[in-house]
Amino acid sequence: MTQKISKNLFYIMAFSTTIAILSEMAPSGVLLQMTRDLGISESSGGLFIGMYAFAAALFAIPVVTWTMKMDRKRLLQWIVAVLGISNLAISFLSSFEGILFFRLLSGMASGSLWPIMSAYGSKMVSREEAGSTIATIMSGGPIGLLLGVPALTYLGNSISWRWEFRAIALLSLFILWMVERFLPSVPGEIQRERKSLFQVLSHRDMAWIGITNFIVMMGFYILYVYIEPLAQHIHYPAKISVAQLIYGVATFISIQVVVKWVEKRLNFFINLYVILPILSMLLFLFVDRNLWVHSLAFFLWGASYGPLSSLFQTAIARRIPEDRETGNAIQSSVFSFGSMAGSVFGGMILGIKSIETVIWCALALFVVSLLMIWARKETFAP
Repeated sequence: MTQKISKNLFYIMAFSTTIAILSEMAPSGVLLQMTRDLGISESSGGLFIGMYAFAAALFAIPVVTWTMKMDRKRLLQWIVAVLGISNLAISFLSSFEGILFFRLLSGMASGSLWPIMSAYGSKMVSREEAGSTIATIMSGGPIGLLLGVPALTYLGNSISWRWEFRAIALLSLFILWMVERFLPSVPGEIQRERKSLFQVLSHRDMAWIGITNFIVMMGFYILYVYIEPLAQHIHYPAKISVAQLIYGVATFISIQVVVKWVEKRLNFFINLYVILPILSMLLFLFVDRNLWVHSLAFFLWGASYGPLSSLFQTAIARRIPEDRETGNAIQSSVFSFGSMAGSVFGGMILGIKSIETVIWCALALFVVSLLMIWARKETFAP
């Protein structure tokens, strides 16, 4: 299905992905309120947040494999419906065990959403347009992070944390209507002799992309989860919310750049968006009490985060087009496992060392990933 179609469809698909990022990130803004209301500890509240990433990482590949032959439009509707129902159930439950069950369910749905959306969009266009299409669809995540998360946090803290989840459920209804009204049906993978998961994993390029992606995501999350102690360490003069806003704006801008130029400059952008956080870490390490320099560091850091997932998925679509859905599911799982590993190791390091040590570790991870990209330039070629 490669006939010329309106780009508005891809903007609708991008908007559809916002429900996943909102389901994942928005609860962090009302977590303390949740713990008090439910009578649970802060560590249990952390389990609520982590359960989502764990389920997304663990179930992305199985769900994509089990639904390979299903129509992409119907599958997207099922995923959005599960996310909506799960968030609605959480908003009414008082049992923490029940809430964790629906959190696990929503994580399962979210983990499969990203690879399925990439394959859904790329099937509508030619191979040459796949990169910009994937980048457009993936832009929904940063937009949700920039606009939706602060809005839902404000709603939850103004009324009740439960209304935050109800708002996400209402959003899912609107997305379901848009998908039914505007998006075309695209058949799943045709019945053929497919490679096993291990065959796809053992593909020379797939393995290299996956390892590089894992290391890069560790580099981001080993420090970003602890952005507040980072700001205190560098004596950032502005509020932490200002740093987060700069980070989010940079993420949005960089994705717009990638959408336009990724088709012919894949290798350039992957190199650029790993070099930028290296520069950010150096500024954090060697500059103190400087609003403008540190604001620039947060901007460069955010600019590099936004496009990387779509860049890695584009590389997979180029290298193994016949198994792109399985490849993108692997990439989604690797992304989630990398973020989990970074968060855990960052906390472990911070428990025995200073935040400066965490910055050095993030710098080392970015340097290693850059060396891996340089070592296999053909894997990330246009």
